[in-house]
Amino acid sequence: MENNQKGKENGMHQQEPTQKAVEAGLRFKRARENRQLSIDAAAELSDGVSASYIFRIEKGRIPSFSVVQKLADAYQVSVETLLGMDEDWENEKGEEKTPDVNFPSGDRRYTYQDYLDWSGRWELIHGVPYEVKTPDMLHQRMVARICVALGSHIGAHMGNNGHEIFTAPFPVRLSSEDDYENADTVVQPDISVVFDGQFDEKGLKGAPQVVVEVLSLPLALNDRTKKFELYQESGVQEYWIADPLNKTIEVYNFQGEGPVEVIFISKEGNLRSSYLPNFCIPIRLLLE
Repeated sequence: MENNQKGKENGMHQQEPTQKAVEAGLRFKRARENRQLSIDAAAELSDGVSASYIFRIEKGRIPSFSVVQKLADAYQVSVETLLGMDEDWENEKGEEKTPDVNFPSGDRRYTYQDYLDWSGRWELIHGVPYEVKTPDMLHQRMVARICVALGSHIGAHMGNNGHEIFTAPFPVRLSSEDDYENADTVVQPDISVVFDGQFDEKGLKGAPQVVVEVLSLPLALNDRTKKFELYQESGVQEYWIADPLNKTIEVYNFQGEGPVEVIFISKEGNLRSSYLPNFCIPIRLLLE
């Protein structure tokens, strides 16, 4: 356990913390202090997370998602609280933001027509809006490398047969009733692989065949829960979850009718796809 934990700590983001990371660290510290726990006591309650790791998180280091879950349990708060997701509808003074045509509020359900009027970047999942934060360099580097690998494979092995690759921001509208003008779900996957898709000038109508999401705080929880279920239900054939901090990629095969097939890959293995024929690439080329 100790060796595994050291490996996790060595895999943390080593750049100087951003202002957002510092704010996140203070949120972790407040949650610990609200439970009247010392750092050592918090480490004892958090299933292998060391005191030094907790100290660095509170100073602005970015933890892995599994560590966030452990600390949330130790502090008796939700993961959303630690990630700041329950503050999305509050400003710095703790007051509700004023809803208008350019900024959604959290007290009603929205559709694609509302989405078109909002400023900034947003996703809409079953009528609930989520702001999309500007990704960091680690996130963007991984998106670029995966996109290049997919593009090279499709060009070399699948030819010009309707496959296209899109990166965010690229709106994808999902509707169980095929009413894409009034859809209650609009997402912007980090990477979408589309085969003979239905497009208009505003994006894709319907699910891509392959979706790749690269985890970054604070929306990692959505990628693993709400969007996981959404992609599975909407017709996505394969879903990749890439974690640049833990250096892993999980591949979920949604094509069968039984249990979801899971291929969990670390940096030592080869990344393979059940949807893209003969796709195989050492994962270290995407993570290093």
